[in-house]
Amino acid sequence: MYKLFNLLKYHQTKITLMGLSSLQVFANFFISLMIIRKIGVGAELDVYYIAMAAYAFLYSSINWSFSAILAPYLIQRRGENIEGRVLVTITCITAPIAILLGLTLPLWGNLMFMNYIGEVDLEKIYFVQAILICAYFFDSLLITFTGILQEKNRYILFNGAITLASICGLIFVFFTLDSLGVYAAAINQLLMKFLIFAWMMALFFKKVKAYISFDKQIFWHLIHKVKYILLGSLYFKTDEVIEKFVASYLTSGLVSIIGFVQRVYGAMVTVLNSAIGMPSMTVFSNYIKEGQVADIRPILIRYILGLSVLSFFIFLGMHFLGEVILVWMMGDKLSEDLIPTLNLTMYMLFAFVYFKPINLVLQSLLLSLNKGDIATAYDSVTYTLNVGLKIIFTVFYGIEGLLTAILLGYAITDCTKFYLVMKELLKAEKELSK
Repeated sequence: MYKLFNLLKYHQTKITLMGLSSLQVFANFFISLMIIRKIGVGAELDVYYIAMAAYAFLYSSINWSFSAILAPYLIQRRGENIEGRVLVTITCITAPIAILLGLTLPLWGNLMFMNYIGEVDLEKIYFVQAILICAYFFDSLLITFTGILQEKNRYILFNGAITLASICGLIFVFFTLDSLGVYAAAINQLLMKFLIFAWMMALFFKKVKAYISFDKQIFWHLIHKVKYILLGSLYFKTDEVIEKFVASYLTSGLVSIIGFVQRVYGAMVTVLNSAIGMPSMTVFSNYIKEGQVADIRPILIRYILGLSVLSFFIFLGMHFLGEVILVWMMGDKLSEDLIPTLNLTMYMLFAFVYFKPINLVLQSLLLSLNKGDIATAYDSVTYTLNVGLKIIFTVFYGIEGLLTAILLGYAITDCTKFYLVMKELLKAEKELSK
């Protein structure tokens, strides 16, 4: 019992993160459940998931690029009180992007939703996408706070904010979905980002208020550090948008099925990333700062093995109960002729659960080694290959081809990134041994 107590105490942070992330999963699970049961598999839900793909592209390409370089930068300049200046700098970069996207929405929106114009009201399409652009802007305001919390290794606080926001989002959707429909689903994303931002401002306002100003030196330093990562991300993070766009040509409702399964799996990935993936950057950065590069390789292997074991148990659960649960979740909104497609999608897209958390750990290590530019170059190459596979496989094999190409894309990306990690670790070890 004493050993068990010590073990729990030693892993207290990870257990807490897992608990908070699990609450997020349940909240997002029920949100997705309510949305699909109310709106149903079809054109309107397809539009929502395509709009969500565009939203995911914005925050994963732009916001994540800055987040990736910010934590190591704040660690290097710890104690210099630059947080307020960083917040202003990031806002000056991302706000014009959000405004430009909103003003040009009719131009690119007509192209992205071309298969649904006439089937879904155009004003509804624009309004849903505009709400999600606002959500992207509030997400961009969180970049600085994410960096601060990573620098201080306070992941529990940030995950607590996300958990609270997810629960509030669940309550909001529950009471407004009947009256607002698909708008409630989009507003939910905006509401959650706003609540997290409000909490972070309440906690850190005094810290950043005294130092809020635009710093030209920080601006150009961040641009210099992020430029290659950002340019690469703007290219290869279009993956999900292209994926949904291609799927919209095959059959009505396929985008909804793929999007819904990805949301369910994405909730699982969020737990793994929050508890294991995101904290790994702090672990790797500290080892590198102390010059203990040789100790990183076995730690990385343990990360990969641990994630593989967790993914295996999740897969067993999906194998025995997945189809029954997903069909029950969709209720009478899923026609019987789409059930085989749902089953195939469930199995093929499970690669997302296995490969994505490992990818985050590998990416965190590369960023800690200041090899983000090289990682972006590799990602761009694999992305080009993956897009080619999706188009070719879809043309020749239809739905099965698209899902197979998605699976292969995850595997190719992780294998190439693992090769790059091993290569850069070997270089770093040789440099330290000189």
